[in-house]
Amino acid sequence: MGALVSNTTIVLAPGTYQLTRTLYFNRALTNVGIRGATGNSDDVVLAGPGMTESNYGSVPFGIWTGNGVDGITIANLMIRDFYFHPIIFNAGTQNPHVYNVHLVDAGEQFLKSNPDERGAGANNGIVEYSIFEFTSTARDDYPKAIDVHGGSNWQIRNNLFRNLQAPAGLLIGPAVLVWRGSSNTITEGNTFVNCGRGIMYGAEDAPRFAHVGGIIRNNFFYRSSSQAGDVGIQVADSPNTQVLHNTVLVSGTYRASIEYRFQGASGLVIANNLVDAAIWSRDGATANEIGNFPGATDSMFVNAAAGDLHLNASATAAIDGGVTVPNAERDWDGDARPRGAGPDVGADESNSDSDGSTDKASPDGTTVPSATQIVDNLGAVWTVGAGGAILRNGVQAAGGWGSTILWTGRTIYVQANEWWQWTGTGWVNIGSQQPGGTTPGVTTSPDGTTVPAATQLVDKLGAVWTIGAGGAILRNGVQAAGGQGSAILWTGSTIYVRANEWWQWTGSGWTNVGSQQPEGTTPGVTTSPDGTMVPAATQIVDKLGAVWTIDAGGAILRNGVQAAGGRGSTILWTGGTIYVRANEWWQWTGSGWVNVGQAF
Repeated sequence: MGALVSNTTIVLAPGTYQLTRTLYFNRALTNVGIRGATGNSDDVVLAGPGMTESNYGSVPFGIWTGNGVDGITIANLMIRDFYFHPIIFNAGTQNPHVYNVHLVDAGEQFLKSNPDERGAGANNGIVEYSIFEFTSTARDDYPKAIDVHGGSNWQIRNNLFRNLQAPAGLLIGPAVLVWRGSSNTITEGNTFVNCGRGIMYGAEDAPRFAHVGGIIRNNFFYRSSSQAGDVGIQVADSPNTQVLHNTVLVSGTYRASIEYRFQGASGLVIANNLVDAAIWSRDGATANEIGNFPGATDSMFVNAAAGDLHLNASATAAIDGGVTVPNAERDWDGDARPRGAGPDVGADESNSDSDGSTDKASPDGTTVPSATQIVDNLGAVWTVGAGGAILRNGVQAAGGWGSTILWTGRTIYVQANEWWQWTGTGWVNIGSQQPGGTTPGVTTSPDGTTVPAATQLVDKLGAVWTIGAGGAILRNGVQAAGGQGSAILWTGSTIYVRANEWWQWTGSGWTNVGSQQPEGTTPGVTTSPDGTMVPAATQIVDKLGAVWTIDAGGAILRNGVQAAGGRGSTILWTGGTIYVRANEWWQWTGSGWVNVGQAF
């Protein structure tokens, strides 16, 4: 770490790294980072001595920053088993970004942001697409997931907070606590499952405001009746804060789903929240309460116990029942609201299919140009702007540039020399061949054709595939990106090759998809209908006859065994493929999971 310079990122190969000392970023550095080499946070593990191990030696923390670190990214990691904080941003840290980090079993706060002696802390922090959880319980009542002191303009979004509980008889700290001089925090799109407390802006009646402004928006909070706990959302001594379109179920464990406290909590807007307990004004706090519905029940939701608080069609009391307010144009999924006569109450705007898609998407195969725009399955409008900027709802999408946008197979692709696929958060290169469709005038081989028994395959672009000497996989007579194998399969408009396991042609190279033959159906197997989801169905049967279910803890089971560590709230069977929703969507490859983004 001592040799690190500005504008450098440390990339860690998959594996478990048992730390012998804390990783310190402890001097003036700009735009530095540490991340795992893959997109799966659990592939790269930074492990401490244990959250109860008081003899922690030189490893009290996981990652420590301070004294002039401006712009640090921590991404694609699991960080677990530290006596104090897995991540601590100390005084002198600015602009931290935590992305796709799985934090497990912290002795104190999972992520702590400390102020300097004047009370000024880190500003402009972003924490997103991360998981915070205990495997059992905390060691005492002190921990929080995220604890920010004196910070401005933090964004805490699209995270999962799970099983944040103290030992029996104790009440744990809030999952998200932003206080002691903080301001303008936005906390949105998060899911809280069986947490003792949820989001708190401020916690005390302080001499100065504990927090000022900010928004708490589009969050799911569920706690079962068997879990002890307190309030889901609290605004304390934080003026001009907005609490908009949250769904909060405490299942009889506390008298209020949302509460606001102290005279400093004034000028609040508490609107369109779907709750199962009171919205409670305490100690002189004042707010404009509008459009809230206090009668939520588990039956209104897709799978409340798993934290999936998307509305069922039967939730008529919530659907179109809200009022239009500023700063709430999108829901938990990013769907536009309202879709009907009025906005739905709570975090989910329900006028969409159960998988989050709308019925207003452009026809499959639409391109810009020749069309002027494409509407995707989430209702987002895609256009090409000045200079070739790729715009999603008028804003450049993750820096995308190109000459053509293609909508096919419920996916956005952009041509910029080669083709790039939109994942929901960014772009993945898929090579030079146009996705989907068929080149005009080409007669492709029948779906399911293999070499052997056929002597060749013709794909949708008219390329001829054969097997050459030594098992070389030839495309138009030239070995395709070093491919070797014993069989070529053409199915679902895609080329696959068997070489011990199966490999999929991406257009420029090969991706391993596991030991199971792609597509097709095992003889005698009756698969579930396309579009089946668990829940509402109790199980899905795939093309190989495997039975997919979700256990009580959210583990994704294939024939009763957890599938490659998979966890989530929903399983979807469509297009001959298994997908799982866990904050974002993940596709089963046959041996593991590939992230396909929010907008599946």
